[in-house]
Amino acid sequence: MGMSGALLPTVASADKPAALTIPKDEVKPDGPPALSWEDLIPPGTPYSEIIAEGEIDRVNDRWKPVFDEHGTKLNHKFDGQTVQISGFIVPFGVTKGGVREFLLAPRQSVCSHVAPPPPNQIVLASSEEPIPSNLLWAAVRMTGTLKAEPLSTSIAEVGYQLSVDQAEMFFG
Repeated sequence: MGMSGALLPTVASADKPAALTIPKDEVKPDGPPALSWEDLIPPGTPYSEIIAEGEIDRVNDRWKPVFDEHGTKLNHKFDGQTVQISGFIVPFGVTKGGVREFLLAPRQSVCSHVAPPPPNQIVLASSEEPIPSNLLWAAVRMTGTLKAEPLSTSIAEVGYQLSVDQAEMFFG
């Protein structure tokens, strides 16, 4: 697992939270496409909004709000392709060796005491090789095969799944 890059947040607006993107100058022309989180939303689809409180689990400090119909719309353009996407890890469980299954999200603090992004902005990632624990608290770039397939997890509803081949840390 290599370690390179720079932390580059996008600009947030009232209707779109800040998210990480991979700088285009870091993408190799012959390498996999570097996706932004906006690429996961179908063209012409507005960013989803929360329309109801949904489930609140005060014991585990988790909130699963209800999003409007735009939150479940997926972009199938990259389905089955090897891609790169940057974000933050939300682990399901950490072992001594690291984490093998986790959510990849566009911003930190996702799925804890604040509302998670809509399903089309969350990726369920899995890796045969454990992701080292030092990557759990940093911005990361994942490379792997993307599948546009919704799934419900204990933490959040997800729209995509990623089979991770490589994980790298961004340094700011």
